Amino acid sequence: KAAGQGLDDAEYELGCLLADGQGVGADLPAAVKWLTAAALQGHAGAEFRLGSMCREGKGVPQDYAEAVRWLRLAAGHGSADAGLLLGKMFLAGEGAQDAAEAASWIRTLAEQGSAEAEAGLGRLSELGQGVAQDFSEAAKWYQKAAAQGNAGAMAGLGRLYEKGLGVEKDYAKAMDWYLKGAAAGDGRSETCVGRLYEQGLSVGQDYREAEKWYRKALSRNCPAAAEALGNMYLSGHGVGQDYAEAAKWLRKAADGGDADAEAALGNMYYWGRGVQWSYGLAAEWTRKAAMQGNAEAENKLGVMYHYGHGVPEDRAEAERWYEKAAAQGHRLAKYNLSCLR
Repeated sequence: KAAGQGLDDAEYELGCLLADGQGVGADLPAAVKWLTAAALQGHAGAEFRLGSMCREGKGVPQDYAEAVRWLRLAAGHGSADAGLLLGKMFLAGEGAQDAAEAASWIRTLAEQGSAEAEAGLGRLSELGQGVAQDFSEAAKWYQKAAAQGNAGAMAGLGRLYEKGLGVEKDYAKAMDWYLKGAAAGDGRSETCVGRLYEQGLSVGQDYREAEKWYRKALSRNCPAAAEALGNMYLSGHGVGQDYAEAAKWLRKAADGGDADAEAALGNMYYWGRGVQWSYGLAAEWTRKAAMQGNAEAENKLGVMYHYGHGVPEDRAEAERWYEKAAAQGHRLAKYNLSCLR
């Protein structure tokens, strides 16, 4: 009744109920109608929800440009969620690839105290995306976000201490931050705790403990944990060597977009270990990893083009992929490049 009287909060609430099917049957066209009515009155929540729906193609055709338009309006009306989503879209190239604008949106929110934005700005500073790479700056923003309980920032601090980036290398502090992230329910942190146990860093090497942490992270659908467990079965460290089991976990990680797992799975298809031998599938998975900048996969794809394994023989393509891997310091790629020339 209130929505019918043009009250924007009521229109927004009704639109959300219809979109989510809460208390009423889900009706996306009706949801779009009521959300649009509220958005046209400048309701930030409705603008954000419409932007999200345009991005996902939910109830409306997928349209990144329209999503950006609504999200800009929402952010301008004070929606922090809209600013963060804009940042993510610009980083992912949804609508436009603009890391600098993404960083600008995220920085604005970080400076307003948003823990998620602080963690995001820490990550951008760590990677040098949209801002100058600055590990000390990354540590500063991760600290701010971690102080607010952001688990991703805790994992970020653990990573910086483990690698000695922007802070003095300290495996004990790395483990401490990973454990804090794990306690907050972060699967990446649990995976990193497992890795430190597997490698014996800051703690005694303990494969059983490593496996335990990897399986905990797997319960949160963490691709990195599946990749780590797959590699344990591949190497036989702490578990019986089992190529089929390795392939199962690596496939799970690869399906989640983990580049290392994609590269490892491609190699298993290349040699027929734990899977039916297939140069075609080897090339498919290796290419996925190479497209993410995985140096091992770039070199392997070069080999495949060099000898025509799973792809047409193409020395120019082989050279191109060898060069990519060599630029990352891959020694075998440098040797392969010299042999090709």
